[in-house]
Amino acid sequence: SSTCIFFVWPLDIVHVIDEDSPFYNMAAADLARDKFELLVVLEGTNETSNMAFQARTSYLPNEILWGHRFEVTLLYNKSHNKFQVNFSAFHSTYEVDTPACSARTLAQWQHISGRQKISNVKGKLAI
Repeated sequence: SSTCIFFVWPLDIVHVIDEDSPFYNMAAADLARDKFELLVVLEGTNETSNMAFQARTSYLPNEILWGHRFEVTLLYNKSHNKFQVNFSAFHSTYEVDTPACSARTLAQWQHISGRQKISNVKGKLAI
C-alpha cells in the first residue's frame, strides 16, 4: 500500500508545520497556557517475524521544548559497516535559532516584508 513506510535505512519522521497543521497558529507562549496532549503512535511490522508492533506515547505542553532539536543518536560506523546507536545522547537536545511566533505569523511577516518563503527546512520538535 502507498501508506506503508519500509525502513531500509534509518529515517526521520517529521511533521511539517504548514497551513494544514494543527500547530500552524501556535507560538512559543501558547505552550505555557494551552491545555492539550500530543499523541504519537508508530505502527509497523517486524521484518524477521512478520509480527505487527505499535509504540504509543503522549506529551503534555510542559514536555515540549520549543526551538530545540534532538542530538544525533544514530551513527554509521564505516569500519564495521553498520549503524550504531549512541544511547547516551538519546534524550539530549540542543537549542536552535527559532522564531517564538507562530508559523502563520512568520508567513505573514515574510509576505509583508517581501521575503522568500522558507522551504525545505528540516526541523524537528524536541519532545
